[in-house]
Amino acid sequence: MYISIDDQSKRPVMADPALRISIYPLITDVDVSRMSTQVSIYNDEITGLSSTNGATTVDFFNTTIETIEATIEIFDVEMGKMPEYLTVGKTPL
Repeated sequence: MYISIDDQSKRPVMADPALRISIYPLITDVDVSRMSTQVSIYNDEITGLSSTNGATTVDFFNTTIETIEATIEIFDVEMGKMPEYLTVGKTPL
């Protein structure tokens, strides 16, 4: 299995210039563009290697892993509002 490199330039903290500058003031628009270009080059190589070797390529950027994590967090918060679900062992909190 080959894992594609996540293009961080597509993440909100990099894609939104105002947000990026407030957190990473030294990362410029040129840097973000360069980052995306480099990831594309690496991912093209990864895709080629996976094809040559009959391997599966995994693309984490286009998965729902983060969505699942956020859903679990929401579920935990909502369940926490119901005392019958707040237990430690057999003793309710």
